[in-house]
Parts: sequence; structure tokens; C-alpha cells
Amino acid sequence: MKYIFIILWICVWVTCTPIFAQQVSVLTYQNPNLSIDIRLADLLSRMTLEEKVGQLLCPLGWEMYEIHGSKVYPSGKFKQLIKERNAGMLWATYRADPWTKKTLANGLNPELSAKAGNALQKYVMENTRLGIPMFLAEEAPHGHMAIGATVFPTGIGMAATWSPELVKEVG
Repeated sequence: MKYIFIILWICVWVTCTPIFAQQVSVLTYQNPNLSIDIRLADLLSRMTLEEKVGQLLCPLGWEMYEIHGSKVYPSGKFKQLIKERNAGMLWATYRADPWTKKTLANGLNPELSAKAGNALQKYVMENTRLGIPMFLAEEAPHGHMAIGATVFPTGIGMAATWSPELVKEVG
């Protein structure tokens, strides 16, 4: 009888262990079922002053990745920036122009751009205390110059055509 009880107890334990292992608590700010106000208040209460200041940083992004064949990885400079300054945003990560010194040979085509964005986001979310996604931004008042993309005139330039049909065609 004692052996049957032990075997039964082991069976129950083996069966229930995965159930308990899957019950991971979700932090308030990570719970999509709660309102944004509640989630934001919770996140801000958890952030240190350094993390809050880091969210305001907007360094240039064209040196924050390394291309190796068809793969893109966060650069050492990027990893150091995240570790030391908690940067919450990158600007001009995807562009190719004389200022960035990115060209067809060393820049990001559309496929590599997607891989770069994913690699940078993954690194930030897995290597920061709160896992806040990074904001990746580009500005294009003069047209966004990116490899594999069509560069259209600026918004004011398109408006000067006085052709709403043409602007709609551009998108």
C-alpha cells in the first residue's frame, strides 16, 4: 500500500509540475488587458531616474548595427549605449547618404533593415531591466534616402504641385 501511494504521488507531481511552471505572473505594465493609464503609471513607478532620462536620448543609429553576410547584429557601440545610458530611441538607423557614409556596399537594403530593427529591439528587450521596446525613428523632410526605396520629394514639395491626385498616387 505504501508503494502504491508513493507511485501515485509521483504521478500527480509529474503531471502537475508543468502546470505550475506555466503560471508566470505578468507585471501590471505588461498586461494588455489593463488600461494604458494604469500600465503607464505602473511602468513609470518602476523606472529609475536614469532609465527615464535614457528614454529621452536619441543618438544617431547608423553605427548601431553590424552586417555579416545576410545577418545583422547589434554593434558593440549599441550594446555599450544601452548598458551605460539606457537609450530609448535611435534616429537615422536606416538611411544611406553622405552623412552616414552608408552606401549600397555597406548599408541596409529593405530585408537587412527589417533584420536590423528586429535585432536591435530583441537586444533591448532582453538586456534591459524593464524590457521597454526602443523607438526607431527617421526624419525625412528632404526625402528619406534608403537603399532599395524610392525617394519622393518633401511634403511641401509635393504640395507645391497643386495636384492632390499625384500626391495620393505617391501615398
